Amino acid sequence: MSASQPDCRRIAIELCLTHEALVLTSVADGKNLAQPGVKDERDWGTIAYLARVIGGTARIEDLASGGTRSIVSIPLKNLAAGLDAPAPAGTTVA
Repeated sequence: MSASQPDCRRIAIELCLTHEALVLTSVADGKNLAQPGVKDERDWGTIAYLARVIGGTARIEDLASGGTRSIVSIPLKNLAAGLDAPAPAGTTVA
């Protein structure tokens, strides 16, 4: 998501497993998609919506350096839901 930000030249990604959640954080030097002048917010809106559907959160923070931080957090209890159910027909697992 951050790599699609206007003027993005650098991005750092961290995936962290805590006792309570799986947290994906990306930090980029590009322009925040929520800022005025950015045409398409559909990508971030979809991420935020899907996070909420499974009980998580998603937010974008402006950094003092001019970049942005995107954080998506999903509770572990929600990630484990349905793991004992069979995969849908036609699904392959690599």
